[in-house]
Amino acid sequence: MSLDRNFTGTAGQHFGESSAPVGSNSASAPTAQEPLDLLVIGAGPHALSLLTRLIDDEPDLMSEAERIHLMQRARARSHAEVRHHLLKRFDLKSKVRVGTGSSASNSIHNSTLVIDTHGRWMAQWAADFEAFGIEFLRSHEYLHPDPYDFQSLTVWAKMRNRGSELKQMNCVDRRDCHRVGFKGPFVTPGSRLFLDFCADLVARYGLEQIVRKGTVEEIQILPPQPCSGEGPHSVKAGKGSDPQPETGKNDQMSLTQRHLLEVVLSDGRRFIARWVVCAMGPGPAFQGMHATLPWWAEELECALGGGQIHETHPLDSSVDHSAGVTLEGEICSEHRLQHSSTLSKWLLQTEAKNVLQNRRVLIVGGGQTSAHLVHVAIARGASAVTLCSRKRICRKPFDVDASFVGFLRPNMLQQFWQLEDFRARKQFNAALRNGGSMSGEAYADLAARVGERLDLAEENEVVQAHWCPLTEKIQVRLEDGRLSSFDFVWLATGGNFDLELVPVLASLKRQAPIPCVGSLPQLQGDLRWAAGLPVYVMGAFAQLQLGADALNLAGARAGGVVVARALLRDGLGSD
Repeated sequence: MSLDRNFTGTAGQHFGESSAPVGSNSASAPTAQEPLDLLVIGAGPHALSLLTRLIDDEPDLMSEAERIHLMQRARARSHAEVRHHLLKRFDLKSKVRVGTGSSASNSIHNSTLVIDTHGRWMAQWAADFEAFGIEFLRSHEYLHPDPYDFQSLTVWAKMRNRGSELKQMNCVDRRDCHRVGFKGPFVTPGSRLFLDFCADLVARYGLEQIVRKGTVEEIQILPPQPCSGEGPHSVKAGKGSDPQPETGKNDQMSLTQRHLLEVVLSDGRRFIARWVVCAMGPGPAFQGMHATLPWWAEELECALGGGQIHETHPLDSSVDHSAGVTLEGEICSEHRLQHSSTLSKWLLQTEAKNVLQNRRVLIVGGGQTSAHLVHVAIARGASAVTLCSRKRICRKPFDVDASFVGFLRPNMLQQFWQLEDFRARKQFNAALRNGGSMSGEAYADLAARVGERLDLAEENEVVQAHWCPLTEKIQVRLEDGRLSSFDFVWLATGGNFDLELVPVLASLKRQAPIPCVGSLPQLQGDLRWAAGLPVYVMGAFAQLQLGADALNLAGARAGGVVVARALLRDGLGSD
């Protein structure tokens, strides 16, 4: 069975064979040359947000409070200014070498490596968009990795005559949003538009050739080396800035000596780096999580796997088993019951393209992923789809409360950062997310399909689920007494992040233990793993520092700012 509670992995990744600083083609020999300045793990939006900020000549390095204040004013920059910047190039052939983008950009282009499982920028996001049939993002148009301006994606779309791929959020109560501080934009970008925009960022900032395909298994902390201290790009937090302590500045070791880091890949390659950033974000897929499974799933999994196949009989003779008894294409038993975290890869396989034709599918869950799975099943020809949610489906524009997206965000973050107990921070985040939710648009699309091939069973639960070898069906009884048989059961039931399931973070914890709350690390304020250690963590595992949306595009922007400021302060590119 593929229904594994634990989903380990390092992030998605890009480009060819790796080597010493950026290259020897030996896949097994350790690196012996000059250390890399920077190694980034993961080639998603978090890494893109960070690296473009280190290269750009006018990067947005504002705190959350400063940025929200700017956005509430009458457009600090005109579209013409943004358009002019979007025409700039920052690759090695570019003449732009001013401001922050001078020595730091040289360091990124000449002494930085990005290691990613896929070997391509944004590959995991692209795969999940395709697998789940995601046409539009849930996040609004101002959330993206561009380092210059929040309007960049909007302006870029209009420059390319692709404004039609910016979709109005019509199924949202704007008065409710205004009441809690979110006044827009009420526009979401198309997934293809978003990926093309990110590809343009990669090209303009000259980041294509720094990505290598590989899976990082371990970061080894080497003995400290002498260093020169702070660099000329020191960035200090001013009044009203986010409370991100200047950890390196106050740490005596960092003033005189610095650890080097050895990054070990699964194929034996090794790279030495001065700084390492773990930018593995889950994107729409789960990584490093314990899947949340209903109580009945493990027993059903065991039966399907053949370990303890129960000689079960139909739960009731009135259940109709005729649909799909004689169909083309065999169903592999391990694919009958899957968690959404494994579905992305399977749905892209050839065998999954037609196997749903005239099949019956049960989807358990009530969040955005469950809505995507309904559309996938119906689009691939399922004869009947049931969506079962144990509570009434919660509808809201984003997966965090709208108040956390609007102009009240800085105040809420201040409250969050003032919580010295990290357990309270975790509870703060959980309250803002409040479990799974679905956008108004997604719910409206489902409601329009009810009565055709979709049965929407809200405030209902599975109380029995058995595999019947005689009929080769999964027989399910719901809380309301309904009895049905299904060919597939998909669980969109979420999970809990656990750093022990991410080998690179687990290796850090073994060498440099830090406190954790519910398997989430208590990082330093600047997202450093520990004081004096040049390893930074972005994404889902930075949520005790960044807040509830650390794993989202908002977190990619916030984390990119924090880590870019820290690296510039520490002297990246100053040698």
